[in-house]
Amino acid sequence: MPPSAPAEALKAQAVASRSYVLSRLDAHSSARYDVRRNTASQVYAGVTRECAAVEQAVLATRGIVLSAADRPAPCYFHSTCGGATEADGHAFGGEGHGLVGVQDAEGASPVDRSSDDAARRFILDAAPSHCSASPLFRWRHRLTSEELQEAVALWVGRSKGADLGALKDLGVASRSPSGRVTGLEVAGTRLRVRLEYEDVRACLGRGWPGGGAVPSALFAIDKRMRPDGTVEVYEFVGAGLGHGVGLCQYGAMGLARDGARFDAILGFYYPGFELTLVGGVR
Repeated sequence: MPPSAPAEALKAQAVASRSYVLSRLDAHSSARYDVRRNTASQVYAGVTRECAAVEQAVLATRGIVLSAADRPAPCYFHSTCGGATEADGHAFGGEGHGLVGVQDAEGASPVDRSSDDAARRFILDAAPSHCSASPLFRWRHRLTSEELQEAVALWVGRSKGADLGALKDLGVASRSPSGRVTGLEVAGTRLRVRLEYEDVRACLGRGWPGGGAVPSALFAIDKRMRPDGTVEVYEFVGAGLGHGVGLCQYGAMGLARDGARFDAILGFYYPGFELTLVGGVR
């Protein structure tokens, strides 16, 4: 979250970050550290990037954490949800830690977008959301079959130790209720493989909008075919940036600009969690 963000959004981010760190204590005890300084945990650019606005947010919320079952909660966060956040179990697999998906607009009712048609409508409609100001609220990207072949075959070779062969087709195999892709079916001339959860974004290469991997798993695919029936171009249309779990940073900034306090922002994105002081209830 940029230091130019509204103060209440920075406070919400400070509490989420503090809660996440405390929830991860001893998670990597064999490696003699608790968290990493990249997106595997939380991005930290060092003391030279610290500033007064962030320090004020940290001090104003000193000792405050979000808790679940009397323990600091793993408060994941991301840049842009695109209109709906994601349950952690759907994003990462497994049972999760109780982080549920919410609709990122006041009064919006939950909608099942687990079908391709429903997910596509949601993406293309681009209804106003708290995070609408994000440059990656909606995005498009196009890859030729050859470009996608290079990215996916390389990833399958490195991560699975297998030879995909020539890419024949790639399509959505499953979605979560938020509309995010939880499974991709990849068919090659030598192998057919299903990729799930975080692998969905990792396998599609770099150079996407935003400069890195595919911005989010909330996307739909259109295919332009050759006369011989093979795919010439894969066209992706998508929404958001990041895994979509927990606090939406652009959404938090939007809520703060509308007058929401940090505790209301946290209650919106982490329903069911409780604000507490370390060592006592707030």
